[in-house]
Amino acid sequence: MGEISIRPARIADASEFGTVGYAAWLRGIGVHVSPEAHERISPEIFASFARTNVDQIVVAEDDDTILGFAATEDDDNYLSDHWVSPNYEGRGIGTALLSVLETTIANRGYDTAEMEVLTRNERALSLYRHLRAFRI
Repeated sequence: MGEISIRPARIADASEFGTVGYAAWLRGIGVHVSPEAHERISPEIFASFARTNVDQIVVAEDDDTILGFAATEDDDNYLSDHWVSPNYEGRGIGTALLSVLETTIANRGYDTAEMEVLTRNERALSLYRHLRAFRI
């Protein structure tokens, strides 16, 4: 792995967001939810989100490979999405994405960032508690 960079999303990223987001959802959330929930989630859900919220998303990449992304949706302080490819977990990518969004949210005039986390997703919960800038 080379040098990770964080940049704004582009519409052309949408398909890759579908792949990364879905894989991360399966690993972090999919193991904790019902089969019915699995029927509602697909790579296209993540790709569609990216196409409609491209101006709210930051991307972590390495050599043109998307490693993860994070987003707000309404120019506010609510972190709606934070996904890192399972192949690249534990390398600081999630923290780097959150750092950029934390700055973005602060520049919008907010003192805190907010999010919801499935309590059984202990890896994510541990990260957010460690960072402490996010109110969960």
